[in-house]
Amino acid sequence: VRERLDASLSAYCIILNGIEQDLPFLASIDSHIDLADEVIVTDGGSNDGTWEVLQKKYGSNPKVKLVSNPWDFGKPTMFGIQKTFSRRQCTGDWCWQFDCDEVVHEKDIPVIRGVIENNPAETMFTFGCITFFGAGDRMDIVGENPIKWRLSRNLPWIEHNVAEQFRKYTPEGLLYMDKRQSDACEYV
Repeated sequence: VRERLDASLSAYCIILNGIEQDLPFLASIDSHIDLADEVIVTDGGSNDGTWEVLQKKYGSNPKVKLVSNPWDFGKPTMFGIQKTFSRRQCTGDWCWQFDCDEVVHEKDIPVIRGVIENNPAETMFTFGCITFFGAGDRMDIVGENPIKWRLSRNLPWIEHNVAEQFRKYTPEGLLYMDKRQSDACEYV
């Protein structure tokens, strides 16, 4: 009989000008509140009212930690730097990375939690996701992305995005990459 694990889960995302981009970031965050023990939302310096909306809705929610970390657009990839920064704010035993335009269906919450409970010796998992594009009365399914890393242990050596040969580090120790490479959503 397997002993039930009480592992904690942190979910984290980055956002910049979610209102201007018309992102469903509130629905995204709400769906992750149900999944995780804490949700870290790192704003990159929004100037369209996104930060104020986040503060108004989640400022008193003890499960949501709002963090401001302004983007440095001079860096080759702020996605990796911001995601790594956001991940480092997590206090859970496990981390779930999500984009601020993604939601988790409530039927998938026990499945995700079950992966943690049933695989105590593993470090990292991929989950398929279905990508939708469109608005209004038209929505296209682009397809499933079976290689998107989502769930991993909260270990200091797990960072975002950059294959070893392309790694660069800021003076603060944050990872970024050679700007000639793409910004993939991978852990290294």
